[in-house]
Amino acid sequence: MKIADVNAAIALLSHRQVITPGRLLGRTGGTLVLFAGTLVAAIPLLRVHDEAHEKISSQYA
Repeated sequence: MKIADVNAAIALLSHRQVITPGRLLGRTGGTLVLFAGTLVAAIPLLRVHDEAHEKISSQYA
């Protein structure tokens, strides 16, 4: 067993609230929704950056 595994086990076992599958799913689901929202917001910015990069690259080609 690694030290990180021991630390994680102690943190989970000493936590005041029991970590149930529902809570774990809620936290995981919330994280995934936040991550997906960040991606949705970032995609247009990445497209603008990509178009600008192509324009600049074509000027020097």
